[in-house]
Amino acid sequence: MLAYFALAFGILCNGAANIFAKKAAKFFTEAHAGSLKEMVPVLFTNANMFVSLALYGFAFVAYIFSLGRIDLHIAYPTFVSATTILVTISSVVIFGEKVTLLNVFGIALVLGGIFLLTR
Repeated sequence: MLAYFALAFGILCNGAANIFAKKAAKFFTEAHAGSLKEMVPVLFTNANMFVSLALYGFAFVAYIFSLGRIDLHIAYPTFVSATTILVTISSVVIFGEKVTLLNVFGIALVLGGIFLLTR
């Protein structure tokens, strides 16, 4: 049971890491649009970038912990798919991104796939 909590924690951390990475990227493009050479120092002085990196690290550790106790063919698709759904919902709520009916159908298919895979 602890392995599934670790997997869920990893999914939440990975989803949050993507949100903070997007915020870091938005900061760069809005304030410092330019070359990669200009981007690197700016990103590594941005708090959102550090939060994102830390959350990716937590997600990785939680995922590795869960892999020791959950079959890979279940853990990996669940981790990736659930993160995709979480990021999609978060991007709509936080960044106001648009989701089409086709996107919603795709999310429903992913949820159905996770359900079937874990049976």
